[in-house]
Amino acid sequence: MSAVDSLHHLTKQLLDEVSGASDKDLRDSHIVNIQDWLEQRDALIKQLQPPYNFEEKRLGKEITEWNSIIHEKLHLLKQEIKQDITQLKIQKSSNQKYVNPYQNTAVDGMFYDKRK
Repeated sequence: MSAVDSLHHLTKQLLDEVSGASDKDLRDSHIVNIQDWLEQRDALIKQLQPPYNFEEKRLGKEITEWNSIIHEKLHLLKQEIKQDITQLKIQKSSNQKYVNPYQNTAVDGMFYDKRK
């Protein structure tokens, strides 16, 4: 099996993993799998040698199409994670305000009585 065939097979697995429904409870293992496959793909890409035959060129075109899809899906996953982090920060802040509501009171103003 050539490096292009291995890269094609690994890219297909990565595409299936990224396209699959991501459950928030299983997100950590999902990300670990994606990272492993990306590292393996990086190693395979470094092994590629330029004289390609017709079949390898066809597989290469398919790989580049899949790369754009993978890139979009990873971007969406990143946005989901960012959104979850901001929601967690808001929830943490709300919980802190509930536990200690007078923690952040402003004392910079004064009351002046102008009655004579």
